[in-house]
Amino acid sequence: MGKNLSYLTVLLIANIVSFAVFAQSSPAINGNVKNSVTGAPVSKASVNIKGEEGLYDHHSNAKGDFYIYTNKAYPLTLVISSPGFKTKEVVVDSYVPPVKVKLKPTNNDGSVKSKPKSRKKQ
Repeated sequence: MGKNLSYLTVLLIANIVSFAVFAQSSPAINGNVKNSVTGAPVSKASVNIKGEEGLYDHHSNAKGDFYIYTNKAYPLTLVISSPGFKTKEVVVDSYVPPVKVKLKPTNNDGSVKSKPKSRKKQ
């Protein structure tokens, strides 16, 4: 019985170590989403890994910050979208936080809004 207990102890320690190593090998991809015109954070923007849209539900918070945990190998492509903004794809080559994304606002017809031009005084 003592021999079985020592085998179980070794097996338990090996499991704990393997989980710790696995957890360290997949850091979060984090970043921030902002409006490219105003610089304001874009909350509730959908942020997903290309090819996994619909599998996971990732959104930016009220400050525009997002966090994604994945085991996919780099490089990978993030697809960022939000109503009223043009969808953007960002390639992440390696784990270098944070990923900064600026979304361009769109008009109702899908065309990209631009900064209003100031009028010249005559």
